[in-house]
Amino acid sequence: MKVTCNQADLAKGLGLVGRAAGQRASLPILSHALLATTQDGRLQLAATNLEISICCWISSQVEAGGAAAVPRSLTAALSPAIAGWLLSASPFGWPLV
Repeated sequence: MKVTCNQADLAKGLGLVGRAAGQRASLPILSHALLATTQDGRLQLAATNLEISICCWISSQVEAGGAAAVPRSLTAALSPAIAGWLLSASPFGWPLV
């Protein structure tokens, strides 16, 4: 996955979906947010706690599609720090599916 997007949009989206991901979840994956590319060139952000799910889409330029689960603790720390920048990310430099 390789995506370029506005960091203000990403920070807002992560803040929104991060509310659904629990800190003390019974299943470890429930404390993560899903970042996935769509076929129409958007980045989907999603999280659930098995009672509610929150999804949002932000505009982005997708160079390579994929998906990644990001820990809630990382999204909470990352959101305020990245506002106002242009983000180009390829997690770990690996192609993710």
